[in-house]
Amino acid sequence: MKLFLFFALLLLSHFVSAQTNGIASEVATTASDTVFKAYYPEGVYETKEDFVRKRNKNYPLTAKSIEFRNKKKVIYKPETGVPQSCLFYYTKTDEMVRDVFAISYGGEIYFQLSAIMEYANRKDRFQNNIHDYPFVQVLFSGGHYMYTEAPLADEWEQGLAMNAGPGGYDMAVRMQLQKGVVWDLYKFEFNVFKNCKDFNAFIAPLYPEGILQCIGKSANLVDVRRAIKAIR
Repeated sequence: MKLFLFFALLLLSHFVSAQTNGIASEVATTASDTVFKAYYPEGVYETKEDFVRKRNKNYPLTAKSIEFRNKKKVIYKPETGVPQSCLFYYTKTDEMVRDVFAISYGGEIYFQLSAIMEYANRKDRFQNNIHDYPFVQVLFSGGHYMYTEAPLADEWEQGLAMNAGPGGYDMAVRMQLQKGVVWDLYKFEFNVFKNCKDFNAFIAPLYPEGILQCIGKSANLVDVRRAIKAIR
């Protein structure tokens, strides 16, 4: 059994390394994308139904960044702006915002990761993140889709890494790669683009010109954004 776990861990390590190297430069080139300005009143949308009906609770909020430095989690308030991934706290109590659907803050929309995982369509519900409470910012939107990107991993592969002994947790965190996600404004569900082939299955009937040339498993996020902007 130990020998099996060793080889499984080795295989997963190789897979994570290849995917991470393949998308790092692509994500870096998209920093100048115009960020979507929300048409939702500021505040907390506690449920999916609240978000659909634009029914908010206007609590004062503070956004804080989250980073891992030398394997230690560090939470701090950014000096300027709000990062694409962050935590929110209720200003009056300094209590972390947990188990809500979305937040409108500073003219931007943020989805909580736990909501993305809970309300993903049935084919995408095995995507996971070790941390449920961070929020990811909507990058752009249209009449049909809101687009964001979230650090997610296959739940089964992540579980295997977590149970593989020392170093398993760190490997599970590294598996959480940025993936394109859309919120469907008509179906009221998230679509997570798990890999290149999965994205092509989504885009082919809607915009054949957006089909990607899959080189490796990961989807090129620059091309994903371009295709979603064409159909949003």
